[in-house]
Amino acid sequence: RHVWDDESWHALSDRHVQLARSVGALSELPVALNSRAFMLLFAGELTAAAALIQELQPAIEATGTRLAPYAALGLAVLAGRSGEANALIENITRDVTPRGEGIGLTVVDWAHAVLNNALGKYQEALRSAERSTGYLREMTAPTWAMAELIEAAARSGHNDIAADALARLAETT
Repeated sequence: RHVWDDESWHALSDRHVQLARSVGALSELPVALNSRAFMLLFAGELTAAAALIQELQPAIEATGTRLAPYAALGLAVLAGRSGEANALIENITRDVTPRGEGIGLTVVDWAHAVLNNALGKYQEALRSAERSTGYLREMTAPTWAMAELIEAAARSGHNDIAADALARLAETT
């Protein structure tokens, strides 16, 4: 079984949060909550993810961590709250760019692609998804954006890009 299937991600993210809480690893808690929130978001459990996100912000503030509100961005995008999502995209980009956080830029571009695909702005989604999938050093988010790239490319008439992205996604999975 592949390590990152749904059941494994569910079990690992739940265990990560439990361990961080049980041993009092306050500095690890924001990372654990963020990972768990994304697992819930991708499982379609937006209410449960929102509850964790409410817990996440105080944990970030208590630790002084510079973790950007990635889970809040994911929730805003998947819940279709475009105004909130655009504000988070702008704020996170401004925050992570000077620090050189590639994963942050990857997540922002993924979110922008999701949002624009949902709004039928396929050319914009295509550009964002291409940027996100271009960050090959990042391990997780490029595969998220690959599906967005396939959709945006297919819907905007770029079948060659869609086919290439599908092949890359198939190879990755």
